[in-house]
Amino acid sequence: MEAAAGRDYLRPMSPPSRLVKQVFREQTERYGDTGHALTFDSSTLHGFTALESVLVRVWPADAEVDVTTFMTTGMSERTMPGSTLRAELHLGVRGSVDPETTERVCRFLAGLAQEPWRSLRALDWGQVVENAGRIPAFPHCSSVLLHPRFSSEGWDTFETTEQPVKLLFVVPIPESERRIVQERGLEALHAYWEQRGVDVLADRSALPSP
Repeated sequence: MEAAAGRDYLRPMSPPSRLVKQVFREQTERYGDTGHALTFDSSTLHGFTALESVLVRVWPADAEVDVTTFMTTGMSERTMPGSTLRAELHLGVRGSVDPETTERVCRFLAGLAQEPWRSLRALDWGQVVENAGRIPAFPHCSSVLLHPRFSSEGWDTFETTEQPVKLLFVVPIPESERRIVQERGLEALHAYWEQRGVDVLADRSALPSP
């Protein structure tokens, strides 16, 4: 696994388990290798930390894919509280992202990876993390929806030799969308997105529900 790139205070990740090595390998097979990665631990994250370290890998947007992709590696070192589930986080941002925002997004994801142990509940598809704080690149969004794959051909599970690891797609949402998904369900939110032509990879204002 590559060493972290970026600021001096970001240290190399502790030796990963076999399971996390398999997660890392599958990320690379599907998305390609990347020299862009930042590592966070208790000395570099503010507030509560439960994981020894979290690596956040970054695949910048390019001519073929107009999305900057961020993915954690290391959240799956531990099963989440009250369950046997393990997971990693994925967040996409439409277009290119400047270095400062890239670091802030990485820090946000590394902090979000601590949420199961902070709230003492396992994270899973369909859940909303409310009041997630300032979400870099998404200033009009205050919560995040944890979404499964967006199509039947998509991918949302790492099949390791020890157990499956879920990939939770982090979708920042404004207050109007939080109300829709919590009051009417995920299908209603999908219908709202389609009706309004919402790009879930881009920031948006809090539009009123239909």
